Amino acid sequence: MKLFHSTLLLLLLSATAGLVQAQEIRAGRTRQMARRAEAGYSIAAISPDGRKLLLTTSDYRGIFLMPKRRGPVQMINDIPGAGFEASFSDDGRYLFFRSDDFQGRRKLSSLMRYELATGKTMTVVPETRNLTSPKVSGNRLFYLAEGQLESRYVDNMTVKASGSDTVVLLQDLTPVLCINDRKKILKPNGEGSYIWASLSPDKTKILYYFTGKGTFICDLDGNILFTPGRINAPKWLNDRIVIGMDDRDDGYHVTASEIISYSLSSGETTYLTSTSSEAEMFPFPFPDGRSIAFQTVEGKLYFMKLSIKK
Repeated sequence: MKLFHSTLLLLLLSATAGLVQAQEIRAGRTRQMARRAEAGYSIAAISPDGRKLLLTTSDYRGIFLMPKRRGPVQMINDIPGAGFEASFSDDGRYLFFRSDDFQGRRKLSSLMRYELATGKTMTVVPETRNLTSPKVSGNRLFYLAEGQLESRYVDNMTVKASGSDTVVLLQDLTPVLCINDRKKILKPNGEGSYIWASLSPDKTKILYYFTGKGTFICDLDGNILFTPGRINAPKWLNDRIVIGMDDRDDGYHVTASEIISYSLSSGETTYLTSTSSEAEMFPFPFPDGRSIAFQTVEGKLYFMKLSIKK
């Protein structure tokens, strides 16, 4: 009997460990990185070393590189669609993006790779229909083309790379979990539109926004674990904190917006900004998990340090 009670106590302690380790997050030093630009820059990605921001325009035409600190903005290309979910390779050597070409009512997309050291661009996948945005995991690149899962090595672009990895792609506004070169369609909330889907850093949970209902987090089997609620453009800061925005509009224009965070451990939402003069939007986490970048409706770019305490 004593052994039974001891075992039960250990199980209870293990189950509540995540709650005990609840993280408290607060906004720290904030500085403006760039003023409004004629291009109307939006943040598309942040380099793995945290030193560069990948920027695009409001309609995702073209991609640009800007140093986190001072320095000129470098134009990489002016390709339609290039800024939509573009991503760095894990080592920061390459950028992967789509090139969209509209031929009448048909949309054809190509998958491209840009090498930062040489400035060379190569075509990975030529024009095809229903090409998803690429996702990089380790030394592998994943994407769906005409519904088929494809993976390649990042460096030499060899097709059908062997090995094991996990990514989440979006196909027709539905999350597709890809594990070991196999795909599984997930619909945790049933039929509807899923956007802003991403895998947690530890690759155990999926974050997404279900249109009309809000943000949710499920496991890899599609079981809903957390319901953060109304958090738009959600992203993982770390395995236990999600960041996003609370934006409001009048049907035509954004009237107000703040950067917010949600703790999986405590279930609490924290406002990281609270201003009436600015509308802060679309936060992006830096790789260190302790700072973010965000933009405003007026086109300003900001860097914010975060204080995270257990």
